[in-house]
Amino acid sequence: MAAESCGSRGASPPPLHPSSASGGAAGRRRKAEAYREVLRRIRGGPASDARPGLDDELWAHFHSLPARYALDVNIERVEDVLLHKRLLEEAREPMNGLVFDVRRSQVINS
Repeated sequence: MAAESCGSRGASPPPLHPSSASGGAAGRRRKAEAYREVLRRIRGGPASDARPGLDDELWAHFHSLPARYALDVNIERVEDVLLHKRLLEEAREPMNGLVFDVRRSQVINS
């Protein structure tokens, strides 16, 4: 059994309408819904996650990505969204070079 990777729901077919992938009204709505749900989960979780300004940073994160991100990310795994946000912020710094995160997973062969 392998652990889920970065909360992704896996491969799925591309959207039927280009506007939903590029940020049309439907795409903006999906991003806003995902943002609100992630923020709700953060506020309901450990106090260390809910800090001043996080809501603006989280909205900027969702807004900077294609609408497809809101469909693919598992918003039940808030820690993955926060990890993605942190990695993208670190990757914007030229001195950081390659930025990545490694997770251990256990595979059980039967």
